[in-house]
Amino acid sequence: MSKRETSRTRKSSAKETKTTKRTRSTDHASAGSVRASIADGADGSIMSLVPAGHRALVLGVVVLLVAAFLYVPLRNLYLAKRTELVLQSQYQTLTQINEGIEADLASLQSEEGLENEARRRGYVEEGEIAINLEGLDFEDETATDSEVDSSYGADSFVAPWYVHVLDVLFVYAG
Repeated sequence: MSKRETSRTRKSSAKETKTTKRTRSTDHASAGSVRASIADGADGSIMSLVPAGHRALVLGVVVLLVAAFLYVPLRNLYLAKRTELVLQSQYQTLTQINEGIEADLASLQSEEGLENEARRRGYVEEGEIAINLEGLDFEDETATDSEVDSSYGADSFVAPWYVHVLDVLFVYAG
């Protein structure tokens, strides 16, 4: 065989190979499009596979399934955020109480502050005369924890209405 005949043979076999590949790919494409049209329904949507009377029911079931799968992660997120809010409120309250106690401590460490506290409790210095008044109602000097909290400006956490609704929805007991 001559060189020309060899190159012609190679070219013709290459053309046959390309034609064969095109035919095979067309067959695969048509089979794929048939599968796609079956999966997607006639008009291209998955809902066309569902009878018209049951579409609302199927949509409701899908929504319920999505809500069921998302409930636990959303509940965990809500509980974490809600606990964070409560702990921040408690921290602010304790910080205010601590600042008030530190101010009292600072005043008691001075001579004048110590004398004032002693007089408030009924002590007098030498040469002074103590006078007791009767008939006046004096409150008990002992303060309860709630009185101490209120005296230092500690407020309880007041949540808006939607927080109470979410507490019920996500079963928050804190």
